[in-house]
Amino acid sequence: MTERRLTNPSSFTRTTSSISTVHSASSSTIFQYPGFHEETPTFKVLIVGAGIGGLMLGLCLERAGIDYVILERMHDLLDAPRSTVKLAANTLGVVEQLGLLDEVMKIAMPISGLTLRKHNMSAVGKIDFSFHKERHGHYSFIVQRTELCQLLISRMRNDRIQWGRKVLEIVSGNAGVQCRCANGHVVQGDVLVGADGAHSAVRQNLFKTLKSKSLLPKQDMESLKFSQNALNGLTNPLDPARFPDVAKTFCEVHIIIGKDSPSPHTVSTLHCFNSNLSRALWLSLALSRSLSLSLSLSLCIVY
Repeated sequence: MTERRLTNPSSFTRTTSSISTVHSASSSTIFQYPGFHEETPTFKVLIVGAGIGGLMLGLCLERAGIDYVILERMHDLLDAPRSTVKLAANTLGVVEQLGLLDEVMKIAMPISGLTLRKHNMSAVGKIDFSFHKERHGHYSFIVQRTELCQLLISRMRNDRIQWGRKVLEIVSGNAGVQCRCANGHVVQGDVLVGADGAHSAVRQNLFKTLKSKSLLPKQDMESLKFSQNALNGLTNPLDPARFPDVAKTFCEVHIIIGKDSPSPHTVSTLHCFNSNLSRALWLSLALSRSLSLSLSLSLCIVY
């Protein structure tokens, strides 16, 4: 029988029938989270964050036969950020290895290039992305973030993602790592990966540890600064006769410089595969977030 007990935030006590080892047992007080169970023969990875990065990592671990669980503070996909996202050509090799390339191609569009325009729509210059295919084996693509996340989630077992798990505290030591969540739930594993974005709970806990050891850089003690908010819009289906861009096989991205504003507008074309879902997601975003006067407008033209 194996017993593991947490003696302080940076050390564990591990005893077995033949070995007894104590790591930095500086306190006689034994603190143990509920559910800190005995060792299991499997190696388990804890992933905090069910965004694209966390989901992709989960699928890679799935293919490698490594046990994992994803902790996500949101309660479902409807709470997730709504926007389009670029899949760079040099990342699609991973998508192909996971056997998802054909599925991704069904919901994404290849990007032909990026055109920079003045407020009167006159072109300043263009960056051609057609070389991506020759250099990387794939074009770069644009896809709706929520549809990509739905695809990744559909390839996982239902028990791989624990929704509504807001991580408050992380405790690690020689025997593994634990995440204590807001609802009192505790999850234990061997390795922790933070994939929870700008306001990362994993990063905050890491900074707390580094600060206690006077190892945290001064700039990392400062709060995040935001000078702009993004306003995302979705058009109704457009007539290709009036808007020829929507009839093209490739997506064209246009960045429009405002006349009296430093904030640009970004316009891109994209197939809308689920209009009702897209509008529900984007409308909930507009209703749930206040916008500042300084906006970077992103418009997705669908057809």
